[in-house]
Order: sequence, then structure tokens, then C-alpha cells
Amino acid sequence: MLYICGHPGQGKSAVVDQVLSDHIEKLPKVVIFRYNAMNFESLKKFIIKIMDDVPLKAVSEQIASKRVKPDDTVTEDFEDATIEEMTAKLIRHIKMSFSLNKNRKKEQEANMKFILVIDEIDNFSKSTQAKNSFLNFLNLLMDKEHSTFRPHIVGIANSVELFQNSNKI
Repeated sequence: MLYICGHPGQGKSAVVDQVLSDHIEKLPKVVIFRYNAMNFESLKKFIIKIMDDVPLKAVSEQIASKRVKPDDTVTEDFEDATIEEMTAKLIRHIKMSFSLNKNRKKEQEANMKFILVIDEIDNFSKSTQAKNSFLNFLNLLMDKEHSTFRPHIVGIANSVELFQNSNKI
């Protein structure tokens, strides 16, 4: 995980955008998802948005070839789900989405890169409980147990406090 923090207006987001755009052509097996945490009232809504967006980029080829029906990509109601349950489903969803070919070997899947850019990431730390849930989400997402799925996460914030006094990341 790359965490970039600094005062408002310093160009943090612009630098990330420029680096990604400069290198995207050199990274053919990369899918980038970019979000502003200010657009989400909760972590659950953020996770649901990622799941809704993954098919738009990663599964479009499957849908076009009729290997997956559009209905298969719709997220279910997570009203009572825990962050852990939602994160596990998100990981399964992304792994399935990147497996465009049933015969693809694990090594080939491991070459797929998933970059998650979260601007205003400190929005997910408005309370101690929200901060702990978000840090737990990040830990689950980056768990080494998911050998064929290790996302690259870029967090952009105005605050340095998100990871202070935290041994979770």
C-alpha cells in the first residue's frame, strides 16, 4: 500500500494521476479503479460500488461473449453482512472477474494487477469504529492468503493520522 498525505492543494491526486497515465501503456494487464471516499457515506457502500464497477471493466469481455450473464454481476443486498463477509465476497468477485478464461493458470492470474486508488481516504476514519473497520478491510484485502489476488492500493489523504497508532497495516 502506498499512502500519500499532505496539505490540501499540494498536488497529491494530480501526481498519482500523472504517474498512472504515464505508465498505463507499459502495464497491459492492469485494471485501475479510482474512487473519492467523500462520495460514500459508509464503507459498505464503498465495497458495493467496487463490486458493481468490477464487471464494467473486467467482465465486459465475458458478458460480450455470453460466458457470463449481466445478472450474474449484480451485487446482492448486504444490509446485514459484516465487513469481513463483504470483503471475502469482493475478493471472490474480483478473482472470478479476472479469470476470463477457464483454462487460465494461476500464474497468469497472478500477473493481473488490480490497482485501487482511494482519494480522501481519511474520510473512512471519522470515528474510531469506522477507522478500525476500514483498516480491517484493508488488511483482509491485502492478506497474503489470496495468492492470485493481491491488490495494489494507493491512499491519498490530507491527514497523516489514519495509520498513526495503528499496527494493523
